[in-house]
Amino acid sequence: MDDKKESLNLTDEDIFKEVFNSFFPYLTEYAKNIVLNNDVAIDIVQEVFLKLWKYRKYYTDFKAIRAFLYRTVRNDSLNYIKHTRVENKYRHQYAQEEYDESSVDYQGIKEEAIRLLHKAINDLPSQCKSVILLSVKGLMNQEIADRLGVSINTVKTQKKIAYSKLRNRLDGIIFYFFIFR
Repeated sequence: MDDKKESLNLTDEDIFKEVFNSFFPYLTEYAKNIVLNNDVAIDIVQEVFLKLWKYRKYYTDFKAIRAFLYRTVRNDSLNYIKHTRVENKYRHQYAQEEYDESSVDYQGIKEEAIRLLHKAINDLPSQCKSVILLSVKGLMNQEIADRLGVSINTVKTQKKIAYSKLRNRLDGIIFYFFIFR
Protein backbone atom coordinates (compact mmCIF):
# COMPACT_ATOMS: atom_id res chain seq x y z
CA MET A 1 0.00 0.00 0.00
CA ASP A 2 1.38 3.35 -0.88
CA ASP A 3 1.63 5.87 1.99
CA LYS A 4 1.11 8.69 -0.45
CA LYS A 5 -2.55 7.83 -0.97
CA GLU A 6 -4.35 10.16 1.35
CA SER A 7 -7.91 9.00 0.79
CA LEU A 8 -9.20 5.43 0.45
CA ASN A 9 -12.65 4.12 -0.24
CA LEU A 10 -12.86 0.95 1.89
CA THR A 11 -16.39 0.32 0.69
CA ASP A 12 -14.77 -0.78 -2.56
CA GLU A 13 -14.03 -4.47 -1.96
CA ASP A 14 -10.91 -4.45 -4.14
CA ILE A 15 -9.39 -1.62 -2.12
CA PHE A 16 -10.35 -3.35 1.15
CA LYS A 17 -8.70 -6.58 -0.09
CA GLU A 18 -5.59 -4.60 -0.96
CA VAL A 19 -5.49 -3.09 2.53
CA PHE A 20 -6.06 -6.55 4.03
CA ASN A 21 -3.33 -8.19 1.95
CA SER A 22 -0.90 -5.36 2.66
CA PHE A 23 -1.34 -5.26 6.43
CA PHE A 24 -2.28 -8.82 7.38
CA PRO A 25 1.23 -10.32 7.59
CA TYR A 26 2.63 -7.35 9.53
CA LEU A 27 -0.30 -7.19 11.92
CA THR A 28 -0.12 -10.95 12.50
CA GLU A 29 3.56 -10.71 13.37
CA TYR A 30 2.82 -7.73 15.65
CA ALA A 31 0.07 -9.65 17.46
CA LYS A 32 2.22 -12.79 17.68
CA ASN A 33 4.94 -10.78 19.46
CA ILE A 34 2.35 -9.83 22.08
CA VAL A 35 0.33 -13.05 22.54
CA LEU A 36 3.17 -15.48 21.71
CA ASN A 37 0.85 -17.76 19.73
CA ASN A 38 0.59 -17.67 15.95
CA ASP A 39 -2.94 -19.12 15.72
CA VAL A 40 -4.28 -16.68 18.29
CA ALA A 41 -2.50 -13.81 16.50
CA ILE A 42 -4.16 -14.76 13.22
CA ASP A 43 -7.58 -14.90 14.92
CA ILE A 44 -7.05 -11.49 16.50
CA VAL A 45 -6.01 -9.87 13.22
CA GLN A 46 -8.94 -11.41 11.38
CA GLU A 47 -11.31 -10.06 14.04
CA VAL A 48 -9.72 -6.61 13.71
CA PHE A 49 -10.33 -6.66 9.97
CA LEU A 50 -13.94 -7.61 10.63
CA LYS A 51 -14.20 -4.52 12.84
CA LEU A 52 -12.63 -2.43 10.11
CA TRP A 53 -15.10 -3.85 7.59
CA LYS A 54 -17.97 -2.99 9.91
CA TYR A 55 -16.82 0.65 10.22
CA ARG A 56 -15.23 0.95 6.76
CA LYS A 57 -17.35 3.92 5.70
CA TYR A 58 -15.88 5.99 8.56
CA TYR A 59 -12.26 5.34 7.58
CA THR A 60 -11.09 7.05 4.43
CA ASP A 61 -7.67 8.33 5.47
CA PHE A 62 -4.78 5.90 5.02
CA LYS A 63 -2.99 7.03 8.20
CA ALA A 64 -6.20 6.69 10.21
CA ILE A 65 -6.72 3.18 8.85
CA ARG A 66 -3.17 2.16 9.71
CA ALA A 67 -3.47 3.69 13.20
CA PHE A 68 -6.82 1.93 13.74
CA LEU A 69 -5.40 -1.43 12.67
CA TYR A 70 -2.27 -1.32 14.83
CA ARG A 71 -4.01 0.19 17.85
CA THR A 72 -6.86 -2.33 17.70
CA VAL A 73 -4.52 -5.30 17.22
CA ARG A 74 -2.48 -4.11 20.20
CA ASN A 75 -5.55 -3.59 22.40
CA ASP A 76 -7.18 -6.87 21.38
CA SER A 77 -3.92 -8.75 21.97
CA LEU A 78 -3.55 -7.24 25.44
CA ASN A 79 -7.21 -8.02 26.18
CA TYR A 80 -6.59 -11.60 25.11
CA ILE A 81 -3.68 -11.86 27.54
CA LYS A 82 -5.75 -10.37 30.39
CA HIS A 83 -8.64 -12.69 29.61
CA THR A 84 -6.34 -15.72 29.50
CA ARG A 85 -4.82 -14.80 32.86
CA VAL A 86 -8.25 -14.48 34.44
CA GLU A 87 -9.37 -17.79 32.90
CA ASN A 88 -6.23 -19.53 34.16
CA LYS A 89 -6.67 -18.07 37.62
CA TYR A 90 -10.26 -19.28 37.88
CA ARG A 91 -9.45 -22.62 36.24
CA HIS A 92 -6.70 -23.17 38.82
CA GLN A 93 -8.98 -22.05 41.64
CA TYR A 94 -11.81 -24.29 40.38
CA ALA A 95 -9.46 -27.26 40.02
CA GLN A 96 -8.24 -26.71 43.59
CA GLU A 97 -11.84 -26.59 44.86
CA GLU A 98 -12.66 -29.76 42.91
CA TYR A 99 -9.59 -31.45 44.37
CA ASP A 100 -10.55 -30.40 47.88
CA GLU A 101 -14.13 -31.60 47.42
CA SER A 102 -13.07 -34.88 45.85
CA SER A 103 -10.57 -35.56 48.62
CA VAL A 104 -13.33 -34.97 51.19
CA ASP A 105 -15.60 -37.32 49.22
CA TYR A 106 -12.83 -39.88 48.98
CA GLN A 107 -12.20 -39.71 52.70
CA GLY A 108 -15.90 -40.16 53.45
CA ILE A 109 -16.23 -43.09 51.06
CA LYS A 110 -13.10 -44.71 52.44
CA GLU A 111 -14.24 -44.32 56.05
CA GLU A 112 -17.69 -45.70 55.27
CA ALA A 113 -16.26 -48.67 53.36
CA ILE A 114 -13.88 -49.49 56.21
CA ARG A 115 -16.68 -49.19 58.76
CA LEU A 116 -18.90 -51.54 56.74
CA LEU A 117 -16.03 -53.98 56.23
CA HIS A 118 -15.29 -54.10 59.97
CA LYS A 119 -18.97 -54.60 60.76
CA ALA A 120 -19.21 -57.42 58.19
CA ILE A 121 -16.08 -59.10 59.59
CA ASN A 122 -17.43 -58.83 63.14
CA ASP A 123 -20.66 -60.52 62.02
CA LEU A 124 -18.79 -63.56 60.63
CA PRO A 125 -18.82 -66.86 62.53
CA SER A 126 -16.03 -66.85 65.12
CA GLN A 127 -13.58 -69.18 63.31
CA CYS A 128 -14.04 -67.32 59.97
CA LYS A 129 -13.57 -64.02 61.79
CA SER A 130 -10.34 -65.19 63.47
CA VAL A 131 -8.90 -66.48 60.17
CA ILE A 132 -9.75 -63.28 58.26
CA LEU A 133 -8.38 -60.96 60.98
CA LEU A 134 -5.07 -62.85 61.03
CA SER A 135 -4.99 -62.87 57.24
CA VAL A 136 -5.54 -59.10 57.14
CA LYS A 137 -2.58 -58.71 59.50
CA GLY A 138 -0.46 -60.38 56.83
CA LEU A 139 -0.06 -63.88 58.22
CA MET A 140 0.29 -66.76 55.77
CA ASN A 141 -2.10 -69.74 55.82
CA GLN A 142 0.36 -72.00 57.66
CA GLU A 143 1.03 -69.31 60.31
CA ILE A 144 -2.73 -68.86 60.83
CA ALA A 145 -3.17 -72.64 61.14
CA ASP A 146 -0.35 -72.86 63.70
CA ARG A 147 -1.66 -69.91 65.72
CA LEU A 148 -5.25 -71.20 65.81
CA GLY A 149 -4.26 -74.88 66.21
CA VAL A 150 -6.15 -76.02 63.10
CA SER A 151 -5.13 -77.61 59.81
CA ILE A 152 -4.11 -75.55 56.81
CA ASN A 153 -7.13 -76.96 54.93
CA THR A 154 -9.42 -75.61 57.68
CA VAL A 155 -7.82 -72.17 57.23
CA LYS A 156 -8.37 -72.33 53.47
CA THR A 157 -11.98 -73.44 53.92
CA GLN A 158 -12.71 -70.78 56.54
CA LYS A 159 -11.17 -68.10 54.28
CA LYS A 160 -13.30 -69.28 51.38
CA ILE A 161 -16.46 -69.17 53.52
CA ALA A 162 -15.50 -65.74 54.93
CA TYR A 163 -14.77 -64.24 51.50
CA SER A 164 -18.06 -65.57 50.16
CA LYS A 165 -20.05 -64.11 53.08
CA LEU A 166 -18.19 -60.78 52.88
CA ARG A 167 -18.69 -60.56 49.13
CA ASN A 168 -22.43 -61.19 49.50
CA ARG A 169 -22.77 -58.84 52.44
CA LEU A 170 -20.77 -55.94 51.05
CA ASP A 171 -21.88 -56.34 47.45
CA GLY A 172 -20.64 -53.17 45.68
CA ILE A 173 -19.23 -51.33 48.71
CA ILE A 174 -15.77 -52.87 48.46
CA PHE A 175 -15.81 -52.28 44.71
CA TYR A 176 -16.24 -48.54 45.36
CA PHE A 177 -13.57 -48.59 48.03
CA PHE A 178 -11.01 -50.05 45.65
CA ILE A 179 -12.04 -47.69 42.84
CA PHE A 180 -11.54 -44.59 45.02
CA ARG A 181 -8.48 -45.94 46.82
